[in-house]
Amino acid sequence: MTEKEKLDALLAKTAADAAAAATKAATDTFEKAMAGTVDPAIGQAIMAKAGGSSAAGGGSTVTFMPDQPVVPKGITAARWIKTLAIAGGRLDRGEANAKSMYPSDRLLGHLYGEQKALSATIPDAGGFTVPQILASEIIMPLYTLIGVTKLGGRRVPLVNGNMTLPRINTATTVGWIGENAPVGVSQEVIGDTKLNVKKLGVITPVSNDLLRSADIAADQWVLDDIRNQMYVEMDRAMLYGSNTSFQPGGLTALLPAAQIQGSTSTPLSTTLITQLYGALRQANVMFVSPGIIMNATMESYLMNLVTSTGAFLFYAEMVEKGTVRGIPYAVSNNCTFTDTGTYATSSVQFFIGDWSEFVVGTQGDLMVETSRDGSYESGGTTYSALSRDQTVIRVISLQDYAVRHTASFIGYTAKLAAS
Repeated sequence: MTEKEKLDALLAKTAADAAAAATKAATDTFEKAMAGTVDPAIGQAIMAKAGGSSAAGGGSTVTFMPDQPVVPKGITAARWIKTLAIAGGRLDRGEANAKSMYPSDRLLGHLYGEQKALSATIPDAGGFTVPQILASEIIMPLYTLIGVTKLGGRRVPLVNGNMTLPRINTATTVGWIGENAPVGVSQEVIGDTKLNVKKLGVITPVSNDLLRSADIAADQWVLDDIRNQMYVEMDRAMLYGSNTSFQPGGLTALLPAAQIQGSTSTPLSTTLITQLYGALRQANVMFVSPGIIMNATMESYLMNLVTSTGAFLFYAEMVEKGTVRGIPYAVSNNCTFTDTGTYATSSVQFFIGDWSEFVVGTQGDLMVETSRDGSYESGGTTYSALSRDQTVIRVISLQDYAVRHTASFIGYTAKLAAS
């Protein structure tokens, strides 16, 4: 081989290596972006549609631009609602809006493609059942804000709108036996917990000027408004739901009277939480996910408790670890706070238990409907979306709550005065 041929071969190899490195870098960047946006299976599907492939596939060119930002899942959910609202519920128009307003949001485009396939038999003018992928984008970030699920409450899908969870109420009895003596007969006592979905809905009027904006701040505003309105009611219902035909049961309705303890005259002593923990352990509660849900006033009260020498009892532990006497806690201002006007006689209610025993059942799909000429009621006054240049967005979710073993929780009321 001549020197010229050697040089040509070296240049060709260098160019090939550079191309391979560039392709791998683009592939890696794309896959990392997709990992933060969708699950791996969907990311691979989008890559295939985009003309790319995973490293294992090889041979394809990735068209994803490395400098495109990773879009948070919740923002994509808000963009879905926005573009569909602008389109008056029309999927074809919504998809066109998505392409013009958010050309780099690949998940949004993928959702429209999936939705058109799933909604072939649904009239364009009606409501749309959002596929499971989008349901998780709104509900899951919402759950992280709710004390019950933050502490370990289990989310289960109610595929057909209902579910029966079996449980053992009384275990079998075992014992020692003498020679030639018969073995005693013992049988488990079986019970069950039933979940049947209830409908949770929220109506949010949104300015059409805001919907027409493709700025991410506008997308975040739409997401936060819908999410926060649903959050407040879900959080309240998980604690104080009435357990009727139309509303799930919260802890106060699901627990027997023996598990709702204390009173407005019972002092919140420095050892009370430890005593309640011991009582639950004595009842053989496993404490897979131990935790306390309390009002912000109670959190502040515990943080300010001091010893006789002036040292803070719980402050460092609560700030650094998020625990009280080693037990994780979450704050919910839906926990009852009775303000008497005097701090020392005001009372709070809190809940302690094994939150893996609290079941959050959801049917999964969110139903999203929009209207630009409808009306809505707020504070006893009816408003016209058309005259106010707004779009009314309604989101409905189907849920129910249950406690597997009621002995796993105690709801306790105490006044804010240690003794």
